[in-house]
Amino acid sequence: QGTAGTWQTCLILAGIIAATIPASIFGLSNTLGRAKEKNNSISAIFLGYPRNLYILSLSRTFLFMSRDFWFEVALPYYLRSPPCSDVGTTCAVDDSCNTGTSCDQGTCVSEEGGCGGSGMEAATVGAFMAL
Repeated sequence: QGTAGTWQTCLILAGIIAATIPASIFGLSNTLGRAKEKNNSISAIFLGYPRNLYILSLSRTFLFMSRDFWFEVALPYYLRSPPCSDVGTTCAVDDSCNTGTSCDQGTCVSEEGGCGGSGMEAATVGAFMAL
């Protein structure tokens, strides 16, 4: 179930998509997506350039993959994890525990199983990652 705002938004998006369909059908060329030249073979692609270029490309691929992994997995987890000083403190209710921890039998425990981060709220982390 969604709210009324959700359904209105979906209908508006469906209307925008429906409005662009005639322009796509009548406005785009029939040759769109067709190759104008003969395709290259695999050997022409991999044997046509110096070996150093391929090594550079491979190293950049791993560099960018590690960067993407850091920003998509490790950094949000770190930002949401509570500081270790907040884990293990005594509490009476969940409200007495800081962000990222909850009260379990009188002790604040980490909600995600780790500590050592900054303890930011999920919405704050999302806004930070959107910048």
